[in-house]
Amino acid sequence: TAPMSTKRIGILAAMPEELEQLKKVVTNQTSFPRGEAFTFTTGELHSKPVVFAAANVGMVFAGSAATTMIGEFGACAIIFTGVAGGLREGQQIGDVVVGQTVVNYEMDCRSFTYPWDPSYKLHLGELPFVNWRFFEADPSLLKLALEAPVPEGLRVTAGLVASGSIFLDTAKKQGMYESVWKPLGEPLCAEME
Repeated sequence: TAPMSTKRIGILAAMPEELEQLKKVVTNQTSFPRGEAFTFTTGELHSKPVVFAAANVGMVFAGSAATTMIGEFGACAIIFTGVAGGLREGQQIGDVVVGQTVVNYEMDCRSFTYPWDPSYKLHLGELPFVNWRFFEADPSLLKLALEAPVPEGLRVTAGLVASGSIFLDTAKKQGMYESVWKPLGEPLCAEME
């Protein structure tokens, strides 16, 4: 097993292909298979200890992979990287969106009423009982991401990312504008982890 005594930066992507470039630059790699779904790899990236893995598609896999990274591999921060579908006019393939906040666009408890407070109306994306709707990025990691050097011509924006379990083509994304994206505050992109 991997030693927990080392604090590492965790890096997750949904698809193994999204980690190919990372594999080329991480040194001292050691792989740790976990079940049939995951292989976690430890190593060093620019002299910093890291652990990375392909989480597979979906929030359940991503949550399981993140939990394993924290519990078994000492991840003290986790960065998720990968492909998302743009939701704004003018976005281009290759644009980078840094998640400042994330919302689960499928969490819909709007028809539920608290018996102790029937006047409170839950919103799309809001978790009942804890009243969480938007999950904020760590401010120091967000600052680092936005200050990182990028190739010339690459557009980087920060904002709201919508996550769910539906593979969205262009027509589906457009059809969800009034019922989903607008009530959520018009996210920059949608993804599945």
